[in-house]
Amino acid sequence: MKKEILKKLEYLNKLYRNGYWGSELPEDTRPKKLDPNSEENAIFYTLPTALDYQGNSNTLWKSATATFEDNETKFVFNPQEVVKKEFTEVQEALTKYNLALQKNKQTQF
Repeated sequence: MKKEILKKLEYLNKLYRNGYWGSELPEDTRPKKLDPNSEENAIFYTLPTALDYQGNSNTLWKSATATFEDNETKFVFNPQEVVKKEFTEVQEALTKYNLALQKNKQTQF
């Protein structure tokens, strides 16, 4: 009986590792150098969540991570920097990696 259970668990683990049930949890895709106890971390999780209108969560968080890791677009996670930029610069940064999918609607917050 124990061998049968172990065999089933190994099979389930193999399915999981091969991505059968989907990819990583969205929050696991966060930037590696982001301190989980920082204010920057809180902002990182707030912005994508505000933009997520029934979209694909895995895609959203990958887009957020790409936007954060790009030195040219990272500013969107810093409200003090966002207010210093031209609206078109913010629009371009939010849409470069599809963090905002609707250029006109989702960038006007």
